[in-house]
Amino acid sequence: MSFLSNLPYPAVIENLNYNDIKNEIKELFTDKIPDYELLESDAYSAIIEAIAYREMLLRARINDSILSMLIPYANGADLDNIVALYGVERIQGVKPTATVKFTLSAVLSVDVTVPLGAIFRSDKGDIARLIGGNSANGVTIEAGTSEAFGTLELDEYIKESSVKTEYIQNPLPFVIKAEQTTKYTNGADAESDEAFRERAILGLDRFSTAGSGRAYQYWALSSDGRVEEAAVASEHAAGEVIVYIKTLNNVDIADKVLEVLNGQDVRPLTDLVSVEMAEAKSLEVNATIELLDLSRQSEIDAKIKATKTRFALGEDVNLSYLYKTLHQEGVYRVTITTPIENQIAQASEFYEITSLNLQYEAAQW
Repeated sequence: MSFLSNLPYPAVIENLNYNDIKNEIKELFTDKIPDYELLESDAYSAIIEAIAYREMLLRARINDSILSMLIPYANGADLDNIVALYGVERIQGVKPTATVKFTLSAVLSVDVTVPLGAIFRSDKGDIARLIGGNSANGVTIEAGTSEAFGTLELDEYIKESSVKTEYIQNPLPFVIKAEQTTKYTNGADAESDEAFRERAILGLDRFSTAGSGRAYQYWALSSDGRVEEAAVASEHAAGEVIVYIKTLNNVDIADKVLEVLNGQDVRPLTDLVSVEMAEAKSLEVNATIELLDLSRQSEIDAKIKATKTRFALGEDVNLSYLYKTLHQEGVYRVTITTPIENQIAQASEFYEITSLNLQYEAAQW
């Protein structure tokens, strides 16, 4: 997190109270018409209340307008417009891909090619395009065979999708069937406001003439929507820069990130840059949880499994954290059998809880 989280709340934002506003208007009314006795049942009272309500809405709108111009509080299009002053744009995400199998109606004596760019649709109108296959031109079903595989790209910026795009928009000679054998994965959603806000602040460091660690972090995060985190090695030879990246689904895109970091407008001339995938360290958690009321097992289990299982680069997984996570409301006692000690992470690695085995019992006291 950047310093944004430690900023004080803006003093310019007014605390609104309907009754205070109404009383102010009443005082103004009394000053202007001192001889008039204002009663609650009076028509003027209804008018004053209506004016006070509209004024409160107006002041609230002014508060919202001010917050929308401040980076820590702006969201959506407002945030896009603010950080545009820094020359930073929101990452739109990455389109996910899936494997597709093409099948001929019969084995032929000639090659049949499904061209790159061929369009496919789902029954709900989702569009996908063929972006890869076993040949330079697309997917070639060789003579004497009846099937071959290719790669489809969904025309949507999303992390993953179970949509099936198996309808061939432009009929292909002899190709009778396109079967999607996997769901769409390895994509990325559009950058969230929180991530965009933090990256925009990092972007100020990219103007360093010598190249700083935060500058390399910025460019790594900006290189691909699947990059979740980036860290720069603190100990290395002079002129050597090692950047570790953590990605969605741990997909290996080190080469793509390296290409960006080695760009002429990014890398200082004296730096030798390398990019490595951060090491994902699996963690198995086994525990016995004693409940005050066994009927709440499903509820408590759902709360525990909704907590994070994937940690940040260099973030330790301490036993105290695990106990706190497992000891939800309604839990009497937690006994963790594994791990038996704190898990210490290096800057180039992160932990994932890949196995969470919980045994529930009635509390014994």
